[in-house]
Amino acid sequence: MIKINNLSFKYNKNSNYILKNVNLNISDKKISIILGNNGAGKTTLFKCISGILPINEGRVLVDGLNVSTTPNRILSKKLAYVFQVNIESNLTVYETILLGRNPYINFYPTKKDHDIVSKLINEFNLGEYINYSFSSLSGGYQQKVMIARALASNAETFLFDEISSNLDISNKLFIFSLIKELKSRGKSIFIALHDLNDALVLGDYFYMLKDGIIYKEGNKKIINKKNINELYNIEVEVKNIEGVEHVIYKKNL
Repeated sequence: MIKINNLSFKYNKNSNYILKNVNLNISDKKISIILGNNGAGKTTLFKCISGILPINEGRVLVDGLNVSTTPNRILSKKLAYVFQVNIESNLTVYETILLGRNPYINFYPTKKDHDIVSKLINEFNLGEYINYSFSSLSGGYQQKVMIARALASNAETFLFDEISSNLDISNKLFIFSLIKELKSRGKSIFIALHDLNDALVLGDYFYMLKDGIIYKEGNKKIINKKNINELYNIEVEVKNIEGVEHVIYKKNL
């Protein structure tokens, strides 16, 4: 479980706060989703949870471990973070996925480590790319490789920042199915998304982040016309079609 208490963050002492007194309890074994405009603070929040950014004020606990004081090798066994892909790397696809095993490797990868990587490469249909450099891949394939790397860690909790960005329809459905499978295995998932219909397909619980503040939280009922209007300043309709809620985008206000 992720517990966030009174988290505030700004990038330097002269800048404005990006996150303002955020309090969240991310439930175990569920798919939680955070929604909000670009610049609302979603990625900053994920970087604070994962320990990439130092926490200015407040506290983040992952399975009871304080992110600010827990060694990365230990934290990486608990938490895996898949960020929006924008990195350059000359590592091969195989080597990139193998990095997910780093918390378990003392000197050299074991047969178990290689077996886990090989299984993921097969599962993600990456066999023909294992010797390609990561940077040579398209954005969609880079995203798949980063997700496979996260799964290699065998973490209990996964953070996915814009999980469906760069993915075509086929690969998006594959990843969504995988996320649901992770939930069925007892994993906890926290996802930042833009597409409200994707959120409705995946999510169990939702947070709305606006200007660094948690504006609303709750089940699917909070994804309604009024809240969407106030969060995104857009006009929508939310309709139930054959038992499934759909957000129909109309126009900007």
